[in-house]
Amino acid sequence: MASTHRAVLVGILVWLFPVALLLVATDGIVPASPAPESVADGVDGRTPGLFAAARSGGAAAQPSPGSDSWVHGLPLLPRLPAAPAPSAPTGEKAAPAELPPEQLAEVETAARAAVALEARQVPAARPSGRLGAAVPPSVRQWENLIVRSAERSHLDGNLIAALMMTESGGDPRAVSPKGAVGLLQVMGGSFDPEVNVQQGAEILDGLLKRYGSRLDLALAAYNAGPASVDRYGGIPPFRETRDHVFRVLLRLDLYGAR
Repeated sequence: MASTHRAVLVGILVWLFPVALLLVATDGIVPASPAPESVADGVDGRTPGLFAAARSGGAAAQPSPGSDSWVHGLPLLPRLPAAPAPSAPTGEKAAPAELPPEQLAEVETAARAAVALEARQVPAARPSGRLGAAVPPSVRQWENLIVRSAERSHLDGNLIAALMMTESGGDPRAVSPKGAVGLLQVMGGSFDPEVNVQQGAEILDGLLKRYGSRLDLALAAYNAGPASVDRYGGIPPFRETRDHVFRVLLRLDLYGAR
């Protein structure tokens, strides 16, 4: 009986011996399963992995800071929206930041330089008798509308031309971030050029009457609203408003020079 058991055991060992030899012989030929990083990057960087990122110069492309890009083919979790900035109380409009006194003169200097450069770039034109020669073509194309609105509102046509250049550059499709539209950037106004110019001229005429023909205050109110002018008792110390007033006045002087 014992001899029979030994014979079976020897038979099993004889059968297992070739299998063991085969496993030893193939060790090193069949690669081990790649690590997760290799699956993403490709084996040894020579072949693309399942989720390989685009490569440039052999290095994996990296997402730009702040972008919801892909890293190794796996999308980043979407970033949470930033907390909203504190807003003004309901019903109030957040006021622009006031300029310190030393910067007020810088705004005027910058406006003078910009208008002077603009004047040098405007092609020479013969005065029409209604608008000055320095009025740029983008605004001069609306000369008939400007003159008609000026006559109806008892304003200088060159003033409306200067306001138009400052507000829209003569683009009837212009829309401001606050929603003002058209050639003279009228809040709630019409995109129709003739209607828009007449609307803006009437607004400016009303502001001139309100401020006793003080053109600087009327222009400041046109930009920032009468409430801001009344609150500060003059031109508000806002960069945009100061720049607006300076540019219109400088252009008016330029256009009115015959």
